[in-house]
Amino acid sequence: MTNLSAALTAATAAAGYVPAPGGPVTSGSPVDRLPDAARAKFHAIVAAAEDASALTDAAWRRVEEAQKAVMHAEVRLRGLDANNRIDKEAFGYKDAVAKAAAARETLDRLRADHEARSEAGRPARELAFALGRYVERQLVHVADITAAPPVAAPQLGKGQSHADAVRAARARLDKLRDELQAVEGATLPADIAKQRARELISAIAARGAPNVLQLIEGRQSFSFAARYVGAPFVTGSNGQLLGKAGADAYQPDVLATIAWLFERELTAAVEREIDRHADPASAMDDATIAKKTVQLRAAILDCERIEEGLIQLAEQSGASIPRRPDADPRALLQLGDDMPAPQRNAII
Repeated sequence: MTNLSAALTAATAAAGYVPAPGGPVTSGSPVDRLPDAARAKFHAIVAAAEDASALTDAAWRRVEEAQKAVMHAEVRLRGLDANNRIDKEAFGYKDAVAKAAAARETLDRLRADHEARSEAGRPARELAFALGRYVERQLVHVADITAAPPVAAPQLGKGQSHADAVRAARARLDKLRDELQAVEGATLPADIAKQRARELISAIAARGAPNVLQLIEGRQSFSFAARYVGAPFVTGSNGQLLGKAGADAYQPDVLATIAWLFERELTAAVEREIDRHADPASAMDDATIAKKTVQLRAAILDCERIEEGLIQLAEQSGASIPRRPDADPRALLQLGDDMPAPQRNAII
């Protein structure tokens, strides 16, 4: 197993010298520059992950010892089986069979124990990894890492347990995230879509008019709208550029000519298609999307702060509620709202 503390220390050292996308790297480890309370909590979360990994490592070492015991027992049993002169009803042979069976049973039990400990420790390990990734890859660009202002501890409802309160906070968090997803996936209102379609068709039609000046002024033939088309490039099997497959040329701009001839009809047809596919229930203009996105992201962070406050309240009473690996690090470490939001699925 990888030692999480060593891994995070290595990431810190790397972050001090190798800029990640997003801005200049500030000097010093971002872990060391965390506010005192945030730094203490960061180390506590890493320590909890290390403890979980240590239990899993110890369980795996027991599995390895059990595998060796099974191998030795089965080797001895195969040796006895190969000796046809051995009386298989004798005590020695029966004892070897029993020992091999017991060794396999022990191995199965220890494997199940290792899997259970690994699964039980997985949230702590994932949380430490995600938190370390955020600190080492995003806060490395922040010159002044700020703490969130102190807030009153959340209160439990009448008859409500800590676990019930956390579940309620997480249910609200899921609802807010669903609302944000709906906002971010909102469709464009039909009237705005039609306006943009009219502007596009008008621009295409404008370049579709034939050039009749050479006929009028130069008494020469006129030309229809054309567009410049570059010949495609050809590359070899090794990716080396070999040249072009033909010559660049001007070709008739058929779409522009049609738009020039039938702008009104084309516009009406596109607007009918917009009406057919528009979804008024989910439509929002850009300004509304921007406003609601800001509001919902702020509400989500506030909800995550409440969730973390409830978990801390539970810990003060002696209860233990696992934190989500995808929890916002700003809520976990009580960092300011002005700190960067975590980059989901970021690669480090």
